[in-house]
Amino acid sequence: MSDSLEKLKPSRFKREIIPFIIISVITISSLIYFSYQDSTGSIIYSPEIPIINIELSNEISNSSQQCFIKFEPISFEFMQTNWANRYLAADIRRRNSDGGFSFELYQNENLFDIRDDDDWLLLPSGNNLAALRIKMAFDVYNMLRENSPNYRLPNSKLVEVYINGKYQGFYLLSERIDRKMMNLDQENFVNIEENDIIFKASNWEGDFYNIPNSTDSQWDQIFPNAINFSHVPLYLTQYIHNASEEDFFNEDSGIFTIFDKNSIIDNLLFGLLIGHEIIEGSSFYLINNHKIDPGFFILPWNFEKSFGFYEDGIIPSDLWLNGEKNEINSVVWSKLYYRLLFPKNSSTNQKFIIEIKNRWNSIRTNFWKSDNLIAYFDNLYSSIHKAIIRTSNSEDFVLNFAENIRNWLNIRGNLIDEILNEQATIFTNDLEAPYRANPEVFGFSSSTARRNYFKSAVLFSTQEIHEVSVVIQRDYFDDMVLRKLDPYRWNERLFMPSIITIDNYSMDNVGFRIRSNYNRNYPKDSFKLKFSETEFYLGDNSYKNIPENKDRRFLGLRRLNLRAAPTDFSFMNEVTGYEIYKILGIPHTRISWTKLYITEIDENGNIVKPKEYKGLYLLTEDIDKTFLNYNFKNPEGNLYKTC
Repeated sequence: MSDSLEKLKPSRFKREIIPFIIISVITISSLIYFSYQDSTGSIIYSPEIPIINIELSNEISNSSQQCFIKFEPISFEFMQTNWANRYLAADIRRRNSDGGFSFELYQNENLFDIRDDDDWLLLPSGNNLAALRIKMAFDVYNMLRENSPNYRLPNSKLVEVYINGKYQGFYLLSERIDRKMMNLDQENFVNIEENDIIFKASNWEGDFYNIPNSTDSQWDQIFPNAINFSHVPLYLTQYIHNASEEDFFNEDSGIFTIFDKNSIIDNLLFGLLIGHEIIEGSSFYLINNHKIDPGFFILPWNFEKSFGFYEDGIIPSDLWLNGEKNEINSVVWSKLYYRLLFPKNSSTNQKFIIEIKNRWNSIRTNFWKSDNLIAYFDNLYSSIHKAIIRTSNSEDFVLNFAENIRNWLNIRGNLIDEILNEQATIFTNDLEAPYRANPEVFGFSSSTARRNYFKSAVLFSTQEIHEVSVVIQRDYFDDMVLRKLDPYRWNERLFMPSIITIDNYSMDNVGFRIRSNYNRNYPKDSFKLKFSETEFYLGDNSYKNIPENKDRRFLGLRRLNLRAAPTDFSFMNEVTGYEIYKILGIPHTRISWTKLYITEIDENGNIVKPKEYKGLYLLTEDIDKTFLNYNFKNPEGNLYKTC
């Protein structure tokens, strides 16, 4: 019997060759699997990142429709899961905000170990590889979770997407910022005030610039769904606007008994590092978690502008950072950060400034070393290099993009190191006058003007009297006055070039003219400024063209008016009237007071008439396309002006 069993044993050669054959079959099968896409069109390389195939009968629109989605991971770990490599039923729709997709599976799945859920986002690559930069922003922010586990940004995965077999490019698969992600309790219908809350700043406004009313809120309530908490951002905004400095910084009842101080500091430093608008009061969530004290904190979102890029171009690596003066200055500080960083009594916030500096040193030591951030980027970039080339169709752009990111991380981190290691106060709201061609400072294109329109709120604050200074050639100014008095030329609306400074913001080649109509009958002239003027009159039928001014804006505005208010000696009638409109929620022209100064120079730039005070004026915005886009959901109608 033992002899018979011995004969059944495989030979030594067979025992050695069988495992080799099995391993070879698995390896070859894997290569074939990764090199061929059944039912979605074949691809000519092995995928570096997971692939998502979406099958549906109609084109994806803003309305939800049924589809089938197959997730094809490249990691052996995920290949064993229930959701991998099989079609799952879902409803999908296109997102209006970025052109990506939102889909809801018919059952929860823990896709790529992100979280067990049914509701997911697919964010598109976008301009300047936005999906990659969003992924970086998520991950860099979440590096701080070790010290601050109560708040985080979404977990995510870069993927390539096919729709009905057609390649769409690489996307970012992401969870939503919602109650589940933030570990908030479900709605509490018994104790209403104990509900957790999520608000999102709408239309890139937010941050307590203006006190909202119930009919024109700047906030979208994300959670809870059935209980209205619109009074919460109203209360917070009123507090931030109206609290005295003593109350605001009071350790027992001040701002840091309402907001989590760690969140405020970390978001400031995060915004400085990646160049995000949260420090300017734009693009963030407002969240209240009753399980932590204090419960309110903020989270950034919308990373189109980040890591040295925005949707239309490149951002200089020293944005907001003045290495020569060791200062940090923003175009428009958010109202919250403005109060924290620029109190009337500079000694009031010194403890807070020291905490910012100490936190930065801790973060740099433990989380955000430049070498570690660059190594993180290189690892992420190398994993999707081929997918990026397929998406961008330009290897030169890809190489330059990578180099720009590395330079940004290195230069940016070192600049912040230098500035925050200074002993003196390093934040400033006193901007230098010379104009700088930076689209995030002045030149907003038409497509982004609406998103940055809210920043102009600083020009229409009635809490102070603003200052407008005009520098113009004497012969230009004389020509304007003569045309005003000429009965045949008084209505020629010709702009002449000038240098304009408004509250320390300066621009050259700004159109400047006297307002016509009834204003010419009064000795005190009214004026109009146009920042996007392309054709300047130089006198004697001579013109100068600057076509690149076409899309230039000043804090999102094309034009401003300086009105002499000749029939309102109190300078209060219009201001009061528009304030009533604001209370009633009626679209209205924003208005404030300003002092006007004019300096006359010769053609060589020499001063021929020193800066002269021209009096108090009403500073008003122009009713134009920018105004319509901001104030009306459907701005496609007509605009008429009476003569």
